[in-house]
Amino acid sequence: MAAVVSLERQVESVERSIVFLRQEQLSLLHGLHLEILSLQKRCTGVCHDHSHSTIKSFCPQSFEW
Repeated sequence: MAAVVSLERQVESVERSIVFLRQEQLSLLHGLHLEILSLQKRCTGVCHDHSHSTIKSFCPQSFEW
């Protein structure tokens, strides 16, 4: 009986850990998304502020020229 209780506690601990890791993953992904948006905005500004010669190679191909 004690083994069952111990196993149940381990399962609960693992479930709490999974919830924590999912929350951390969402937070990390949100932060990465914000960073990507910031970098895209910065690149777009640089691309439009300069001639389309050398700077073009540093910007994503998805930008319209």
